[in-house]
Amino acid sequence: NSAEFKYIAIGVVRKSNFFYVTQYFCASKPTREDKNEISIPMIRGEIFLKTNQKRAELELTRIRIDPALQRKAQIQAVKNAQDGNVNLGDFYQNGCLYSYASAAMDMSVEGVVKSIMSPASISKLYTKTGIGARVIKQKYNNFIYVVQYFCG
Repeated sequence: NSAEFKYIAIGVVRKSNFFYVTQYFCASKPTREDKNEISIPMIRGEIFLKTNQKRAELELTRIRIDPALQRKAQIQAVKNAQDGNVNLGDFYQNGCLYSYASAAMDMSVEGVVKSIMSPASISKLYTKTGIGARVIKQKYNNFIYVVQYFCG
């Protein structure tokens, strides 16, 4: 419901001949955390924690980290960051869901996690996950690229 949002932030990045626009909406005034405090393990941990909290609310089995999926997700996150891949979204392959997301690093940890969490995290189909992340520091913006794999 758009009535609950009081604050908006719009970011634009130019990559060759294309412009990529990101919008963030907040119900309360955003607070800025020290960018140096946001780390890849923190982002991964928060995504995993929030995923299992939501699953517990819905009385679903906890999802677990699969080491092989974790490695694959980390490799893909690095590739996405190197390529500047902002064609983000979900796709299916061999019964697994691959979810790509990105967020601006000047957001709070909570804001980053909310913006990149996949709806698939609460699917009954999936019991294993792997979360990969990579930060790219640019002159004006810092971005985190996240890849999360879900398998049954």
